[in-house]
Amino acid sequence: MQEPKRYVVRKTDLDTGIVVHETYYESKRRHREAAQGPAVVRRDGKTGHVVYEEYDRHGKMHRLDGPAVILYDRKTGRVSYEEYRQEGEIHREGDGPAIVETNPNTGLPVKECYYSDGELNRANGPARLLYDRNGNLDHVSYWQYGQRHRDPKEGPAEIDWEGPSRTVARQTYWVNGMRVGEPVRRAVARPGKLPTSTLE
Repeated sequence: MQEPKRYVVRKTDLDTGIVVHETYYESKRRHREAAQGPAVVRRDGKTGHVVYEEYDRHGKMHRLDGPAVILYDRKTGRVSYEEYRQEGEIHREGDGPAIVETNPNTGLPVKECYYSDGELNRANGPARLLYDRNGNLDHVSYWQYGQRHRDPKEGPAEIDWEGPSRTVARQTYWVNGMRVGEPVRRAVARPGKLPTSTLE
């Protein structure tokens, strides 16, 4: 008997009767049009609440109008993780983060990462941001096309903060994936003003 071109595989918890896992296929590859819903759905075996959704097209994670992977917290039901993908690559159009991790209890951000075609990349700001439990920035790093990079004249490519006062604990400079020294600062005297520090 020939296997159907399109089919869905479901796993059911026999104790609760809840469908805990379902996957949609086309020609043996995970596939479902995004407008119809996710290709992979997982549910909590006790509550039936959705805990995982994955959008696939022709065997690759793919979605144009939203995240391709969504994780929900089992207790609160809130979204705790989102990941944008196109044709299997981590990617998001525009200037929004392609990976977003959120504390499901507070709604505060935990992590944001900007990707383009599978590489950490952002032209106008840090591509990787990590937050503490209060939603304050703990770490930022600047990346372009998969390499740590920031013009030293604009500032460090990696910055870590610590403590309640949010003091800078560490900062490093990177250009095209190579660590470089901090740029030399020199005093410049302007007529009628005290000397100020500028970068060479």
